[in-house]
This record gives sequence, C-alpha cells and structure tokens, in this order.
Amino acid sequence: MTSLHLYCDLNAKKEPIFNAWLNQFQQGAITQALAFITPEINGKIELWNGAVIGRFLKIEKHKQLILTWRTVDFDEKTPDTQLVLTFQDTPKGSRFIVQHENIPIEMLNQFRFAWEQVYFPNLKAYFSQSG
Repeated sequence: MTSLHLYCDLNAKKEPIFNAWLNQFQQGAITQALAFITPEINGKIELWNGAVIGRFLKIEKHKQLILTWRTVDFDEKTPDTQLVLTFQDTPKGSRFIVQHENIPIEMLNQFRFAWEQVYFPNLKAYFSQSG
C-alpha cells in the first residue's frame, strides 16, 4: 500500500469547493457523471456512476473531509483507501489538498492519473464557470 499527496490551486474560495463535496448535483457536474451523497458522518458518497464508493468519517466545515474510498476495481479482500481532503485559503483563492492513503501499489498510477488528469481539470473548469 502507498499514498498520494497532491494539490490543486483554484481561483475560487474554499467554502464553495468544500460545499461541492457535500452536494451530489455539484459533484455530478464536476465529474460529469451521476453522484449520490449523504453529507453526514457515516453518510455514503458514490461518484462516477458508482465506480467509487465511500463513507464520510469526518466533516470539519470548510476545512477538511475524511472519507473511506474504494473503486469497482478493488476485489473484496482489498481494504478501503482513506481520503483526506483539506481546503485552504490562498491569496488568489484556495488550495484543495488531496492526501490519499492505503492505495494498492498496482493502482497508484491509476489514482494519480484520475486526480491530476481528470478530477483537478474538471474542478478548475467547474469553478471557472460558476465563479
């Protein structure tokens, strides 16, 4: 198992970015796929038409989210990964920090690609359109 530590700087305040993680319609727009989110501790999060599922372990308003995270590519013996999302103010907007732990080593590049080449560009595009 291994981990990723990545970030994405955005020209938007951290509050709407944090709130988008708790809103299934906004996440659906960002990922361009169906999302289902129950925004509470132990509430379920399902993204990319169910390709990713998890549960909220911690919700610290406008600061941090901690979730379990697994993909349809995991076999039943593979434990959930843990995702820590941190939201920080910057002079020009905000920094969205992803700390993704316990990733199966053979999936590390897949996870890195998904964050850096898919999710971050979608997030930037969404917040450049929505203000």
